[in-house]
Amino acid sequence: VMEEWCTDKGLTINAKKMTVVAFTKLKSERSRIRNLSLFGELVEISSDVKYLGVKLNSKLNWNSHLQYITHKATNSLWMCKTMIGKTWGLSPKMVLWMYKTIIRPMVSYGAAVWWTKTQKDTSQRLLNKLQRLALLLCTRSMRSTPTSAMEKLLGLPPLHMWIQHEAMCAHYRFMIS
Repeated sequence: VMEEWCTDKGLTINAKKMTVVAFTKLKSERSRIRNLSLFGELVEISSDVKYLGVKLNSKLNWNSHLQYITHKATNSLWMCKTMIGKTWGLSPKMVLWMYKTIIRPMVSYGAAVWWTKTQKDTSQRLLNKLQRLALLLCTRSMRSTPTSAMEKLLGLPPLHMWIQHEAMCAHYRFMIS
C-alpha cells in the first residue's frame, strides 16, 4: 500500500534511512510489528527514534529524551570547565552567559512537546543536578553551597520551572500565529 502511494505521488523513500516505532504502552502491540519491507528493503524497527533533535520512545514518556539532553548538556559543561580556573580563564560573568545562551536553550529545545515530564520528581532531580553543576562553575563556590542559594545569588529560577516557562511561551506563540 505504501509502495503504491509513493509510486502514485512520484516519491522515493530510502528504507535504509527509515525507522519504524510503534507508539504504544502495550508490549504485545510492539512485538506484533516485524519484518517490514519497503521496495524490497527491510525497514529497521526500533523502540526509540530521534526526530528533529527530540528523542521519541515507544511509550512517549520522554525518559530517553531527558536523559539524552542532560547528558549532552553535562558534557558541554565539562568541556567549558577546562576553560575555568580559580585565578585564570573565563570570568564568572562569561560562564553564566554561556550557561544562559548555550546550555539552557540546548536543554529546553522542543519543550513545548515534552514539558510535562518536568513535573516529575525524578526529572526535577536530573535537571537540578545539571543546573547545580553550572551554578558551581559560575560562582566558583564550594561544593557544599546550597543550590537554592546560588540560584538566588544569580537570579535564576530552578531549571524545571524555566523549561515550563519556555514551553508556555512557545505555546503562546503558536496560538497567536
